[in-house]
Amino acid sequence: MKTLLKNYKLIIILLLMAPLFSCSSDDDNNDTPEPTVAELLANKWFYEQLEDTSTNPATITELNDCEKQSYFNFLSDGTLIVEFFGLDDDDICQPDGIEGYTYILSADGKQLIIQTDTDPIFFTIDFIDSSTLTFYNQDSPTVKSTLKR
Repeated sequence: MKTLLKNYKLIIILLLMAPLFSCSSDDDNNDTPEPTVAELLANKWFYEQLEDTSTNPATITELNDCEKQSYFNFLSDGTLIVEFFGLDDDDICQPDGIEGYTYILSADGKQLIIQTDTDPIFFTIDFIDSSTLTFYNQDSPTVKSTLKR
């Protein structure tokens, strides 16, 4: 009788524990929403390459290590900080100064308006994800800029 009672208790314990081991993990169900374009954009982006699609095939210009230090820093408050770098006559990497602007992102996340001292500049975002931003100036849509984080 004692053995039957021990077995009965063991069966009850195993039955109570079974749901703990048989349920799938909630880690597989990622309910985190995808970041918005505004959230993705609000970062410091470094120049990677330029692509001229007016030629066939397209001409891709890989930037040198100095030029790749050039960046667009989109702050979430609508401020844009831009700094370009280039090689001087002695092949020494030099900054070309820091400029500050304001920017507006369209509601659909596809257009950027950069407000300069004179006229606004209109850009179209061709592609954006967590590591790559591709855009072009609407005045010269055949030249695409690719930036990386």
